[in-house]
Amino acid sequence: MANLIGGQPGRVYSEAEFTTGKVPAKGTLVETGNGNVYMLCQIAASQNLLCGHVVTVSSGFVVTVAAVAAGNTRADQLAVVVIAPTTTTASASSYVWCQVYGRSNVLASTSILPNIGLKIGTTAGVVTTAGAVTASVHTPGIVLTATSNVVPALTACILNYPRYGSSSNF
Repeated sequence: MANLIGGQPGRVYSEAEFTTGKVPAKGTLVETGNGNVYMLCQIAASQNLLCGHVVTVSSGFVVTVAAVAAGNTRADQLAVVVIAPTTTTASASSYVWCQVYGRSNVLASTSILPNIGLKIGTTAGVVTTAGAVTASVHTPGIVLTATSNVVPALTACILNYPRYGSSSNF
């Protein structure tokens, strides 16, 4: 992994830019000077993603919003979509940078405290508190560093290559 000249985490690229070679290859990892790591991914069909959405990453580096109530058998790699400005929506077939490591912001439901286990809540792509017993899979590798406010709100977090996993992986 290296610093990539022209890698612009936060930028949304079109399909035309990708096919004409103006965008790095899907799956390209970029490490910024502050140690954050981003991966270039394509947005799957029928998806509209916001900055801070938690997404599942396929083996082909195509992302979909992390589903509500994913079962305990899921083993997907997860990432957090990074778009600037944060009010922009990125749609199907676009290419976005998804963060997998470092300080970031994630969409979190109301009044979630820092440093506790998380899972995808009742809104797709938004984290919430992971109870001790739950039918939904946990999301180790995402830890809030601040208390969340409004639903869903961008909330400061630390990412450490998030994924689905059991509660024993926290």
